[in-house]
Amino acid sequence: MKIAVLILAHKSPEQLEYLIKSLKHNEVNVYLHIDKSAEFSYSSIEAEFVPILPNYYCSWGAYNVTRATFDLLKRAYKDNNDYYVLISGEDFPAKPINKIVEFFKKQEGISYMNIIPLEDVKKDPLVDYSTFIKRFSFVHIPMCHNKRIFSLFKHHCLTNFKKLQKKLTFFRFKTPTDIFVGENWFNLHKHDVEQLLKEFRKSKWLRFRLSFGLLMEEVLPHTLLKRNLDSNKWVNDSLRFTIWKPNTGSPEILKSDNISQALESNDLFARKFEDLSVLKELFNKIKE
Repeated sequence: MKIAVLILAHKSPEQLEYLIKSLKHNEVNVYLHIDKSAEFSYSSIEAEFVPILPNYYCSWGAYNVTRATFDLLKRAYKDNNDYYVLISGEDFPAKPINKIVEFFKKQEGISYMNIIPLEDVKKDPLVDYSTFIKRFSFVHIPMCHNKRIFSLFKHHCLTNFKKLQKKLTFFRFKTPTDIFVGENWFNLHKHDVEQLLKEFRKSKWLRFRLSFGLLMEEVLPHTLLKRNLDSNKWVNDSLRFTIWKPNTGSPEILKSDNISQALESNDLFARKFEDLSVLKELFNKIKE
């Protein structure tokens, strides 16, 4: 059994080191993508991992987050891993790593990922649907990190086009049909990853359409995966301990008071952390 843990990171190198060290196991391979805008580099992380290059500027909501996710999957798939677990650099195991490995060994090819039809978002009390649907209606403008002429011109054009979209409704995009959404963190068996990567290569038009949207890492993998998903081999659960902020779809920052809740849950990982002292407390708990 080989488990690939795929990490999307953009800050807190010390926290990231603790995370990677907590994953140390002879059956776990760690693959890391560091946001190109981060104030640290791969060489500054004192831990064992496979770096993903080229790395992208991944501002919040930008399509580059989706690109980085699929680059992580492609690289890990080359190493013939059995399970693929996507987390952020602000997540942390809620169980000892040996328990996580044991969990996947017992799964017999079952994937865990939160996937729901777009229509079902209307029924979610934690989500403001009128705001959510704007992810598809308006072009998302990522931060312009590259100061080359073409990049500046593209940013200028997108900015002005969005102004038109706000003024004139006929410039707004139609929402694609048969779209599925959900949390972008997943635990996928290699069979589902194989199908997902095949669909990714085939779906050039959908990728192009969604590349203009907001937070498409919560849409594209789910939509592509659902096309071939065996309902008998899939559980609609990300296995992430998360406390959600109402009407935002954003997670609360976990505190020391939440550690016992995370440990007692059935989830494999907890998200998200910003206080290093809280993370160290959890680190010591799962090492006991």
